[in-house]
Amino acid sequence: MKPNKFAVRLLIQAEKDAVYLWHLNRASFSRSLPSWERATVLSREELPGRQVRVVVVYQKAFRRVKAVFRIHYPIGGQIIRIKEESGTVKSLDFQIEIKSLGENLYELLERVEYTLSWPKIFPGIRKKRFDKRLQRFFDYKHEIMIRDLELLKHPVKPLKILVSGSKGLIGSSLVEYLEAFGHEVWKLVRKKEDVKGHFDILCNIESGEVNRSSLEGFDAVVHLWGRSIQDRWTSKNKQEIQESRYEATKQLSKILASLQKPPKAFLCASAVGYYGDHGNEWVDEYSQNGGHSFLRDVCKAWESASEFLKVHGIRVVHLRFGVVLSSKKGALYEMVKMVRRGIGGVLGKGDQYMSWIAIDDVASAIYHTILHTTLEGAVNVCSPNPISNREFSKKISIYLKRPLGPNLPPSILRFLKGEMADELLLSSVKVYPKKLIESGYEFQYTYLEDALPHLIY
Repeated sequence: MKPNKFAVRLLIQAEKDAVYLWHLNRASFSRSLPSWERATVLSREELPGRQVRVVVVYQKAFRRVKAVFRIHYPIGGQIIRIKEESGTVKSLDFQIEIKSLGENLYELLERVEYTLSWPKIFPGIRKKRFDKRLQRFFDYKHEIMIRDLELLKHPVKPLKILVSGSKGLIGSSLVEYLEAFGHEVWKLVRKKEDVKGHFDILCNIESGEVNRSSLEGFDAVVHLWGRSIQDRWTSKNKQEIQESRYEATKQLSKILASLQKPPKAFLCASAVGYYGDHGNEWVDEYSQNGGHSFLRDVCKAWESASEFLKVHGIRVVHLRFGVVLSSKKGALYEMVKMVRRGIGGVLGKGDQYMSWIAIDDVASAIYHTILHTTLEGAVNVCSPNPISNREFSKKISIYLKRPLGPNLPPSILRFLKGEMADELLLSSVKVYPKKLIESGYEFQYTYLEDALPHLIY
């Protein structure tokens, strides 16, 4: 049986060899994988003959599928070949051809030949679905590439940056983003077995195993460690949530302050939960937090743990994240899953505001904050257009062309989630990212309806 064929063509304005060099970047493959694919790059191995083997794991509904890709970058040519050696389909060959059409104008021609597993079972329907998936993939990839190429027109001196929590949703996206722009990215790990390469630094605060010499001389440290707050808040979990933020940040800050060459900047994760429930009232970085609650107290302590670094001449930034939207996990993933099953509904009355941000904007906003040295203290990392839970649910329902399920009353949410229902699901926080906007940051996805096609398949 002959393989199926698919092709896309894109005309793009770029500087000489910029398109080819973008594909050559080690981060381009992983950055091209949409979050709805729920894919994680496990390893990347350089092979003889300008070849690379990349191992990717796809998280399917009830299983994990490993795929192995071999990428060939030929010498003296601009045709890149990618072959899936094993994985999700019977065969897949991918060719990227880059042609110059004149000064700063290029044609990107991408061809795919593939054979689906069980090719005789509903071949026409399955081909149509796979072609749609390929088209969405290329749309996503091209959107990322064009944006990167625009930023690369304004090169920045390579920085040495340390990231903790690099395997998390935000951390993994940030590492790929920084590597795409040529920065030297190191990763802070807590276990010896996780030290797998030259750029991994052991820092086990509990046991005291810390490679201090490797921590010298960083331009910036982005600290993202913290236990998930999505699990039910038992007394034990609440203690772990508090300690993983306050104690870990405090101990790491002490280590950094004691170095001969401490980092120039320390950017630490926090959350818009700092503000508490403010109903319909707008809040920004200069607003006060609203009384006492578990999350507010955690955020306040979390931010206080690194404040003393200012005395040592280190710029300190508290990144107050809104609800991060991605199809890999988190609020958007859960909502999409429920709407598709017909059980996703408005939470409570639905008038509580959600301060959200697309995962792509998270990485670029952190990068912007690293580069703009006037930014310090609290920085809200969220879209300037928060949305009510009712509108959030409706927009997802409309985009997916599925009806919403029944509303979930507060009593049911409290029964299912306990204390966290009031603080995470029913609390209203309408946050404005005043400092980011005043410093010149331009959001990629200002409105939810613009972000959904990029985030959801």
